[in-house]
Amino acid sequence: MRGNGGGDNGDNDDDDDGTSLALFRWALYTRPWEGIDWSGPRLAGGMLAWAASFAGVGLLGVPLALRAAGVASGLAGLDAGDKAGVLLANQIVETLVGVAVIRGVLAPYAPLPRDILRVDLARPFARRDGWLTWAGIGLVAAPVAIAGAAGLAEAAGYGAATAAGKGTADAVAGLLDMDSATFASLWVVTAILAPVLEETVFRGFLLPSLTKWVPTPVAVTISALAFASAHLSSRDFPQLFAFGLVLGTAYSRSRNLLTPMLMHGAWNGSVLLVLYYLSTHGVKVQDLVRAAG
Repeated sequence: MRGNGGGDNGDNDDDDDGTSLALFRWALYTRPWEGIDWSGPRLAGGMLAWAASFAGVGLLGVPLALRAAGVASGLAGLDAGDKAGVLLANQIVETLVGVAVIRGVLAPYAPLPRDILRVDLARPFARRDGWLTWAGIGLVAAPVAIAGAAGLAEAAGYGAATAAGKGTADAVAGLLDMDSATFASLWVVTAILAPVLEETVFRGFLLPSLTKWVPTPVAVTISALAFASAHLSSRDFPQLFAFGLVLGTAYSRSRNLLTPMLMHGAWNGSVLLVLYYLSTHGVKVQDLVRAAG
């Protein structure tokens, strides 16, 4: 019998009481999510609906809002502080709309299975599936995986082929010469709002849904590919893919969205904090980011 994936320590394929970490027990990483009743077209439609809402808010909503506010030059004509404020407002709307879209797609199937879109503060330190336990493990593994992916890409010549492309850090590097309030706006965007939205879509909805048709490790891989592709950054694709694999693997153990949200937010927030620190100490962050890419 399959385990319920809900952290009740009732997996019949285990020979212990669930109090061990079981870090290398493969069966615990391959359990499918139970109760996925929606179809492939419903899954594809949900992802397309989210993508449309994301593009609509960013490509239509922001320009229209700026025009209504009398900013004829658009986002490019704003200073760093105002840009950060617009980005914050945009991300708030995108997060609220995006989460609502995913919830709306799954509304006909309510009440949802226990482990679908679950955000649960209980049992953070449980060894088998504690959300904080696996966030910690994931944050230890993430730098190793990301560095390994970057090294392999460099060895394969991928870095040289994509050097002209923009990386994910480029978008914020030009905004770091700012006061602390503006930095705080950017930090909320990258460390809180973006992780909540992206983890809801790629880990909370896409990954579990895929386990209806493919094994869980394959679902983790596909969701990581989708996550990396959605950032539209060819230069950072290997690192994003590696990070997506770590996020999905940790989530497959905890079955709690708090795990990948915390990992994602901690990673993004730490990177931004380091860049900001360097910027305030005279380092040309844009040049540094370009060189690192």
